Amino acid sequence: MTEHCGVFRSEAVMQEGLKKLQQLKQQYNQIYLDDQEPCWNTEIIEAMELQSIMMVGEIILTSAAQRKESRGAHSREDYPERDDEHFLQHTLAYYSSAGIDINYMPVVINMFEPQERKY
Repeated sequence: MTEHCGVFRSEAVMQEGLKKLQQLKQQYNQIYLDDQEPCWNTEIIEAMELQSIMMVGEIILTSAAQRKESRGAHSREDYPERDDEHFLQHTLAYYSSAGIDINYMPVVINMFEPQERKY
C-alpha cells in the first residue's frame, strides 16, 4: 500500500497495486493452515487478518483511483488540482464478492468554506 497508494500517487501506480492485490488474493485462495488447535489458533487469526487487510487495501485503492483530483493527503500526480465541482463529497465504499461498490455523500458545510492548501 505504501508503494502503490502513498500520499503521492497516479492512476498507473494504483492500477499496478490493484493488479498485485488480485494476484495476492489468488494465492490466498490456496492458503493452508497447519495448526489444528481449536483454541488460540494463531494461524486462523493471521489468515483472517490477512484477508481483512487485502479487502481494506482493495477498497482504498479503488476509492483513490476513482477520485480524480488532489485534496489534502490525497495527491494525484496526474490530477494536481482540486475539483470541488465533482469531488466535494465523501466517498462511501462497500466490499462484496462481486467487487467494490463506490457511492458518494455530499459534504455539509456548516462553518468554514473549504480552501485549497498552499505551502
